[in-house]
Amino acid sequence: MPMEWDHLQKRSLTKIKTQFIDDIKQAEGLILTSPSDLGVCLNGGRRGASLGPRSLLSTLQNFSYTQGFPKVKTLPVSNPHEEIDFDKAQLHQAGRIHEALQLFNGHQICHLGGGHDHVYPLIAALSKMTKNITVINLDAHLDTRTDHVNHSGTPFRQASKIWTHGRFRLLQVGIHDYANAHSNYEKLPNGEMKIYSDDDWNMVAGHIENQIDPDDETIVLSLDADALCASFMEGVSAVNPNGLSLKFVSDCLQSYRGWTQEKNQFFGIYEYNPVYDNLSQKGARALSSLMH
Repeated sequence: MPMEWDHLQKRSLTKIKTQFIDDIKQAEGLILTSPSDLGVCLNGGRRGASLGPRSLLSTLQNFSYTQGFPKVKTLPVSNPHEEIDFDKAQLHQAGRIHEALQLFNGHQICHLGGGHDHVYPLIAALSKMTKNITVINLDAHLDTRTDHVNHSGTPFRQASKIWTHGRFRLLQVGIHDYANAHSNYEKLPNGEMKIYSDDDWNMVAGHIENQIDPDDETIVLSLDADALCASFMEGVSAVNPNGLSLKFVSDCLQSYRGWTQEKNQFFGIYEYNPVYDNLSQKGARALSSLMH
């Protein structure tokens, strides 16, 4: 009797990949991708994060979707051919993100890097659309280096420099002193930076809630994958032996969704490097579960 495979074909119809559509104006969710790791290399890191967005999307698309899962549009916003001039490439990327946000009618936006340098074009695009912004950064590193060259270690200092028209607030969570040069702690050109080291999200959330005003600002949640504990996140350039738990980040994401339920939500995932993940793809599955 011949082997039958029809059940697998039927099962594929329940996967999230069936929810991906082409028309950005009809989409309820938007995933922007920036598959470049040049910024990581310029910061002295290991190559491979350019493969992160494709790997995360592939993993997410094979998850089963539940009722109410949004129709999603994916859109690449970086162009590796422009990176002969890194700074100009960042400006072009910011322009593409701004254009996409103008067309998108939904309110759930996810941005996948690449290196953490790609959060700067996102913030630069938002600078044309909002006066006040708070960025919550889950990271082992402050990414406020004072180098004369821009890269994956400089995005928030860059963002602070251009934010001259309103309030810029940077809230850092998961930071390790041993992972940051002294100069990283220097005062930002504009706005303020606060650092939280608690490993209890409820404590951190209480501090953040006392500061943010969801009615008067855009709030961005940025996750650098090297913030996560190496026990389940090996796929990064700088592995973190004492990182955040998946529950901590999940709780953070739930709080963020509550704070932003009446407005656009911006969640970025950066620095995932599938070259250094293992065959179980546990890093990709962990991050994709957060996207889900």
